Amino acid sequence: MALLESYSSSREIERTYLRVTRELSLTLLPLVACVGVAAHYITAVSRLTEVRLRHGNDLVHLETIPSIFYGTCGAVAGICIGFLILRWIKSNPNSGRGLRFWILIFILTSIGIPLLTGFFMPFGKLFIDIYDGHMQNIFQGSLSAFISAPKNMFVYATMGIYPGLIAGALFSAIGSLIDRLLRSDISRLIIHPISLATSLMIVVLSRYLPLEFLSSLG
Repeated sequence: MALLESYSSSREIERTYLRVTRELSLTLLPLVACVGVAAHYITAVSRLTEVRLRHGNDLVHLETIPSIFYGTCGAVAGICIGFLILRWIKSNPNSGRGLRFWILIFILTSIGIPLLTGFFMPFGKLFIDIYDGHMQNIFQGSLSAFISAPKNMFVYATMGIYPGLIAGALFSAIGSLIDRLLRSDISRLIIHPISLATSLMIVVLSRYLPLEFLSSLG
């Protein structure tokens, strides 16, 4: 009887881990995508602020269209990192995911998001040129983006060191909290909306906080 109860308990624990793993996909991917967007906005605002101050121009927020296209680069970079993390979690559903795990996630996202965002930036520029009608030869523009992407990856990463650290800290801290909440008895109907609202709030704050404050983060 005791053996049967022990087996039943272990099966219940395993089902809980698998459920949490599935639900993490619904929370971590939007979170890391939004963190990637925010990291790009902070990096871009910091660089533009330096240029405008140097030339005595007024400080303004990023224009809408470039924000959308270049922000998407940050989102795609975050999603790529998120898929790597989720793939490991799905392969190790019974892992404790304690402090050491989330420190490694902090390092991965802090380095990975700026690098991958830089890699995708030439493609963001390509789509902006297509949108504006400035791209005469799409094939040539695509080839140029592929060629410049590896170099741009490292150039952009050096500019996005501090925003990358902020992105890594936000994602690892909030992700760890979400992971713990999903293992608790709190209703998923509460956790998921709060997680999504937090993710969107990160993007909104990075887009509309005072420029002086945002530029100081980069």
